Amino acid sequence: MATRFYSTSIDDLHARAAVHPFKLTKPGETSETVEQSRKRDIPVRSLTGLGGLPLFTIEFANTLLATRILQEPPKMRTRALVVLLSSLVLAAPASGQGLMDDMHRDVSDTQKKFIDLAQAIPESAYGWRPTGARSIGEVLLHIASDNYFIPAAMGKPIPAATGISATDYKTLDAFEKRKLTKAQIIAELDASYAHLHDAMKLTTNGNLIENIKFFGQDWTRQRAMVSTVTHMHEHLGQLIAYARSNNVTPPWSR
Repeated sequence: MATRFYSTSIDDLHARAAVHPFKLTKPGETSETVEQSRKRDIPVRSLTGLGGLPLFTIEFANTLLATRILQEPPKMRTRALVVLLSSLVLAAPASGQGLMDDMHRDVSDTQKKFIDLAQAIPESAYGWRPTGARSIGEVLLHIASDNYFIPAAMGKPIPAATGISATDYKTLDAFEKRKLTKAQIIAELDASYAHLHDAMKLTTNGNLIENIKFFGQDWTRQRAMVSTVTHMHEHLGQLIAYARSNNVTPPWSR
């Protein structure tokens, strides 16, 4: 029986994959149809709705309300239906605003912070590392490598020039451990974000519940996108700690 792992941490998936290799499918391959996934997944139209409450809470409440309405006398149903429909309209997200819009915005913000911090750290400190951890340069290249590797699951091929293979985990380590100058590392990071943004266009607010193969697991596109962004914030926090350990204040904190 194949070993299955359940995790929301991309780095944890990296570590587990190194110990328990899994068979990767073709980049972008889905494990089931959208119709099949709908039978067990509830699409999330927006993170919050009326009064800041999660939409699923509002929709559940409205389901109970609709049931109660059917029990009302005919003369009372019209008024109750107006209340129900009004709440649904207020809870619906504004046109053009959805999860992917927020994802693009957050990735852009994280990208700027990574680039600004990478430029603020002197090149002489790029080899600095805590015992047993990645160096500053390796953290930056780790983000770049995943910006190429992760989109393969979304259906975006990895540029051949990177040397990264969607079916060979060891190529990620090789990419991260290259000896590059500060300028070269920043250029790699910047190019990787351009690739990621392009790949993110393949995931829309309309196909968030579609299943894809992500580190050998069946994940929805929505779950993969959220994990991609939280992974960036994890390493941004790491890099901030590294910078401050080398007496560098993040530019946005000055």
